Amino acid sequence: MNSLNSPCNGFLSYVFVYTLRLAFVATFGVISTKIIFHIDHGTVISIKKARFHFGYRHGSQTNTNLFMRTTILAFIVIALGSCGKKIYFLPSTVIPTAKGYVKIKGDKNDNYNVILKVNDIVKSKELQPSKSTYVVWVETKENRAHLLGRLESSKGIFSSTRKGNLESVTAAKPVRVFVTAEDNGTPQFPSEVVLTTKLFKVK
Repeated sequence: MNSLNSPCNGFLSYVFVYTLRLAFVATFGVISTKIIFHIDHGTVISIKKARFHFGYRHGSQTNTNLFMRTTILAFIVIALGSCGKKIYFLPSTVIPTAKGYVKIKGDKNDNYNVILKVNDIVKSKELQPSKSTYVVWVETKENRAHLLGRLESSKGIFSSTRKGNLESVTAAKPVRVFVTAEDNGTPQFPSEVVLTTKLFKVK
């Protein structure tokens, strides 16, 4: 299963690198090797090659390490809480090149934020038969389809890959997300399914 880049993945990567730096500093007191400050009871007594060196006064190292650990834990909690559930699309026989995922996160008001991203999607007009646009739907446990909106797609300035994305909020609790090819952006009922996720559960 191929994964795609997302803001969440980038944020987690940043947090991972930053927490490693904090853990290293908390343990060794040195980040790199350019200037080392030798500190005796809070007084700099010599400077050698190193970039950063954190000296601890007597009795303060335990408190500093505790602060570092608390900071690391807070970053991890924030990172995990910022990422909703990610569900990947199943392979498509209509658009074999398309790969993507849906990210869903519920809120305290029982609404669901849906973020959809697809790579290597073809223009709807290139389908056989040709269609005007793609439309995204959510399916509920009652087997009802709720329209989320039109799936916009485009190519980047320096990329030949066509990408589609949509972000929307719905009060319908989804158990599946699917994409159809339509003659207009506001159909009453879904027609041909071109992409779909498997059935899933969200809290």
